[in-house]
Amino acid sequence: MYLVTARALVAPDARTLAAQLQVLERWLDEAVDAGIDAIQVRERDLPPASLIPLVTRLVARTRATSTRVLVNDRAD
Repeated sequence: MYLVTARALVAPDARTLAAQLQVLERWLDEAVDAGIDAIQVRERDLPPASLIPLVTRLVARTRATSTRVLVNDRAD
């Protein structure tokens, strides 16, 4: 199973970027716990200052699992 992120859909009522990211991370934790095969982080409008820590935490979270992390459209 393959998951593609969309924080606006996961946290439509969140009023701040921080709130959106908090909901997204909880959602991703649940997906990893459920044994998702791959997560594609597709947050094109997320600034690098927010994206890099998010992906770093996600990669650390998935390190001991079979879940793979891909980041869409970003060289940084």
